[in-house]
Amino acid sequence: GGYGALQAGLRSTGGPGYWGRALAHHHRTGRSREWFGVVATVFERGVLLDHGFDNAFLSGEDIDLRWRLRRAGVRIGVSERTVVEHRFEDGFAFARGQWLADGHGLGRMVLRHGVFAKLLLGLPLAAGIRGILLSLWRREPQWIPYYLCFTAFNYAAMGQELLSRLRTRPS
Repeated sequence: GGYGALQAGLRSTGGPGYWGRALAHHHRTGRSREWFGVVATVFERGVLLDHGFDNAFLSGEDIDLRWRLRRAGVRIGVSERTVVEHRFEDGFAFARGQWLADGHGLGRMVLRHGVFAKLLLGLPLAAGIRGILLSLWRREPQWIPYYLCFTAFNYAAMGQELLSRLRTRPS
């Protein structure tokens, strides 16, 4: 009790193809599965009205909102009892779009949230390395191409986001 926002736990699934299965596998086994987001989240009305979403974040809105809610002292969580299906589309184009959106969102977080957010610059690399090492450890090398693409496209988009801000700064 006492939550300002509570997200249902997510059971990720994907289509029958490689990329949908890989996205679902990453979300089921990655550390982010325990992070508060905005999928299947119930908010106290006042919390959502007071803090809301930042229109600058088409992606990364979940991280931005989580950080702002925590900074404001709002209690947030992810349910372990209530779990919903979180389904990913199949195909490389969908996966690439997800990675690019995530990278742009991380870039916006770095630009918006100061020194601590600079740690997010290492997140795709850390997640990619973790995924590859776990794939090798579990004898599931089929996931290695996924983690290589995940890392590369996240950084491509993050770089675009950071460079676009540098180009638009007044001299």
